[in-house]
Order: sequence, then structure tokens, then C-alpha cells
Amino acid sequence: MFYNSTQKPMATSTMAGMPKKQIPRSHIFALLALAALCAGFPIPSHAFSSTNLQLLYGSNFHDNYYGNNTSNGKMTTLTLEHFSTWDYGDNYFFVDLLSGDFLNFAGLPSGSRSRIYSEWAPRLSLSAISGHDLAVGIFKDFFIAGQLNRDGEGFHAEMIGLGTDLAVPGFNLLSTHLYLRKDNFNRPT
Repeated sequence: MFYNSTQKPMATSTMAGMPKKQIPRSHIFALLALAALCAGFPIPSHAFSSTNLQLLYGSNFHDNYYGNNTSNGKMTTLTLEHFSTWDYGDNYFFVDLLSGDFLNFAGLPSGSRSRIYSEWAPRLSLSAISGHDLAVGIFKDFFIAGQLNRDGEGFHAEMIGLGTDLAVPGFNLLSTHLYLRKDNFNRPT
């Protein structure tokens, strides 16, 4: 977790009609560096890649179960999101930098004004690996799918399973996955 216990350079984030929020400049630079890395890799002509940066502001964040609870219910989120395809599958990840007056699980001030959360979900195409088109009916392809979830508070989750892309009218892409999940917060599912 990123604590701002020492005085570090901060960037002010403001949106129309919203109070000013302080986002550590080190967080912004880290996200911009990661975005530059994602955008800088050469991609074959048949591959697809999309990277975006989002600034979100919301209220009513009173989540005692997972700890995204703020004293005034307000939170600012800076998200870096990336999706890309390659010869043997695809890759998706996002990183959230959260800013607010966070409370602990007892509802008391935690002294933390920032948090980080991330997920990475790579998939390997069984058609590409086998060299055979495995499409059948509405199932366009089958995947070995994984996912890693992390936060700066010590939470982690690992998932492994199978996924499929479906050919459904009205959708450019529709995927579904079945995972075995292990984490350090909930019972195994």
C-alpha cells in the first residue's frame, strides 16, 4: 500500500463541482510509465491492443466488508486498463489507484489516503496451441484462463480455469470463464 506519511509531491485532481483531491505524483508517474510501456511494444498487424487511463469520482463508498470504506463516502480512482491479443491468446489487466479518507474495518480512521488494487487475466487459446480450429456452434474458441488479483493491503487471489468466446448476435465479443479460486480472504471457491 502507498502511504503518504511523509510529504511527497502531490498532484491536485479536480472535477467540476467536486472537492479537490490529492493524488501522489509518484502514482501518476508510475501509471504513465506503465501506459507508455504498453503502447511502445510492436504489435503484429493481426493483433489488437487498447490502453486507456480513466479518472473516476464517486460517493457512497461504505464498504466495510472489503475495506473500501471512506469517512465521507467519497473516493477518487485513477485506473490504467489494457487489453491486447497475440498469436496464442490475449491479455487483460488494470491497476486502480484509490484516493479517499479510508476507514479500517472497525470504522475508525486508518490514516491512509491512498490504496492500490490490480488484476491481470491472461488467456491461452487452445485452437492456437493445438493448431486446429476448435470452434463448434456458438463457441468460437476455448481458452486456458488465469487471473491474479492483488492489493497493497496484503490481499491476493489466484484463479485458474477454462474460458470460451461466444458468437452471439449483437455482441462483438462475449466471453465466459469458469475458475477455481484461491485467496487469503474468503474460503476457496
